[in-house]
Amino acid sequence: MCRARAADGEAAGRGVVVWMSVAMQFALVHELWHYAADEGAFLARAAGEISLDALVVPAVTRPVRRFRLVPGAATPLFVSEGGWHFPPTATAHGESGVRPVKAKWFGSADHLKRLREEAGRRGLRFVLRVDVRGIPGLLEREPRLVHRTAWGQVDSRMGACVLNPELRALLRDTLADLRRYEPAEVELVGWEPDVATLLAGDSSCAWNSTLQRVLDTCFCPACRQIAEQADWDVERLVRKIVDGIAGIAQSYDNATELCAALDAYIRVRQEAAAEWLRRLAERKPAGTCVLVREHLEGRETSVDSGAPWMMRLPSELTESSAWSAALAEACDGAVGVSLPAWRPAFDEPAALVRFVRAACDAGVQRFDFEGLDAAPDEAVMWLKQAVRFARREGA
Repeated sequence: MCRARAADGEAAGRGVVVWMSVAMQFALVHELWHYAADEGAFLARAAGEISLDALVVPAVTRPVRRFRLVPGAATPLFVSEGGWHFPPTATAHGESGVRPVKAKWFGSADHLKRLREEAGRRGLRFVLRVDVRGIPGLLEREPRLVHRTAWGQVDSRMGACVLNPELRALLRDTLADLRRYEPAEVELVGWEPDVATLLAGDSSCAWNSTLQRVLDTCFCPACRQIAEQADWDVERLVRKIVDGIAGIAQSYDNATELCAALDAYIRVRQEAAAEWLRRLAERKPAGTCVLVREHLEGRETSVDSGAPWMMRLPSELTESSAWSAALAEACDGAVGVSLPAWRPAFDEPAALVRFVRAACDAGVQRFDFEGLDAAPDEAVMWLKQAVRFARREGA
């Protein structure tokens, strides 16, 4: 059974999380640029036809490229370099010393404020989504935040390291800045060590899982310091990697030995990241923080921080064994799933209805539907059917 957020503050403070079940919640992920482009017309239709509970708005994002299937639209393609999609308050960003990178498309307008007001009028819970790790402008301007390999090289494919204290301070400043929009909740995307932001395409070492893992593991100064404080000989591990990289690619025995050492190093950093996220959730800087984890096949579940989390399903999800695997992961501690509402994941309304129903039967109680505002009008009817059927069967 999927779990909802912690209900006992005292128990959570002791590191014991007490969970309680909640009613099913259906949310629409609605992007600010679409809201600004059609002046709320799509939201009016979607909220009028679909029985929605919440609105999820990406406020800080990676680069964006969306094509809207809107007949007669003068500019159907939206492209942004990513960043903060609302006007940051200068006074809110003093702790980190790192300035936010404002997206250029909206000028000085505050579309987030307008959308917040409309969500309130429609009785929708207002949830903000924040992803600060993979913004090219930030990584280029502040390379000290970026993931580093065992060779000390910057790897922008992996994005900023979540263990970097300046990045953490930037996130805290951003969450504090978002308080003025009064979000009921903040979804924090990909706040885990060694998870790629996929800015620059696939890695060249995907053919060898050990080499791939070596490249995906960060050895930045912050990561090294955390491991050293746990009495880890980081330099010894680095030498083992650098001196034996050719042998690792050729010998299973060498790879096995390295993986054991690498696993311990990764575990120490995962635990440090989880502890920090736990403290952040306790501070509640902008409502409850929910971690959104990407569904990556073959990835081991990271250390539980005690904070609620959602699983984000890929758009390539198909009606096959991938469904059961995805649902099994979603119900292994997650409060819900974020999933596409249209193609290519679902090529007909019945497929979407079946998946949502199967997820409900498996215990999923919370859904964020993505991509609907980039789909044709018929997709609204698909989602309407899925939500109506789920509510009827779950009553």
